[in-house]
Amino acid sequence: MRAAASIQAATHPTGENPRLTGYEVTRLSDRLAVRISVGWQGGFTGSTYTTIVLWEFSERGHVSTTIVSDDSVIPASEAGVQRLDGWTTGSRRRSTHRSTPTQAAERRPHAPRYRGCVG
Repeated sequence: MRAAASIQAATHPTGENPRLTGYEVTRLSDRLAVRISVGWQGGFTGSTYTTIVLWEFSERGHVSTTIVSDDSVIPASEAGVQRLDGWTTGSRRRSTHRSTPTQAAERRPHAPRYRGCVG
């Protein structure tokens, strides 16, 4: 899953084999909270770790991104959280590499599907 790979790459760039291990969508009074659990292996140790991220969205779009749990020996950096915020809001730094419209569309983050909302 692309979201799992993006979360792992932003929070632990030396990690490998990201996989979505769970997600939960909760409807709050004025927004949605999406909790995503990603399992991955440490690039140096090969040990298995889990990083859990909480994204909040309002009707206007992205509200916040928070790492709620990370059991890696090396914790995720604040820069990693900022990269996740950029991934969600589309404010990633623009590359000087030119691509076709099809390639550009494939790189854009897609709005999450809100199947199975709780609340």
